[in-house]
Parts: sequence; C-alpha cells; structure tokens
Amino acid sequence: MEKLLSMTAVAKMIGVSRWTLRWWVKRGQGPDFKLSPGGRHLFRERDVMHWLANLKGPAVIKTDERKKAQAAAKNADAPDAGKQPGRDRNTKHGEQ
Repeated sequence: MEKLLSMTAVAKMIGVSRWTLRWWVKRGQGPDFKLSPGGRHLFRERDVMHWLANLKGPAVIKTDERKKAQAAAKNADAPDAGKQPGRDRNTKHGEQ
C-alpha cells in the first residue's frame, strides 16, 4: 500500500509552512494530491518526490533532495556552456 502524507507532514518534509504548501496547491503549483472523504489533502510520497525532482526556477524549499538535484544540475553543465563553438573570446568577429 502506498504511503499517504498529510499536508502538515509534507510541509515539514520540504521545509515550508503548511500555509505555503496550501497556497501552492491552491494555485496548482504543489505536488499532486487526493482529497479524503473528510476533505483533507493527502499526498502520495512518490508524487511529492517527483514534484521535488522536477521543480523549475527559484524555490524556497531547503531539503537534501533539492540540494542534491541542484548539485547534479551544476555538474551536468559544461564548463564552457556559454562559449560559441569554434570561436575563441580573443578573436575578432568573423575570424575563427
């Protein structure tokens, strides 16, 4: 059976207040959830992890998972990612 997490548990896990998480969910920016018969938001743990792994842009989340994802992204970038292929910075425009 899948592990279901409450709004409070998810908020603690990702390091934000439950009000912040509630706001993100209301705006469609939070992890996927299901409503219990009593109206509580329940999150599958794998949905929360998937959401964390796919965050784009600046985030206020300070978790080990987020830091690991950021480190992996930095390592994947080439050291000369902004350099145009075949052109040195010291050459004039049009020279190779």
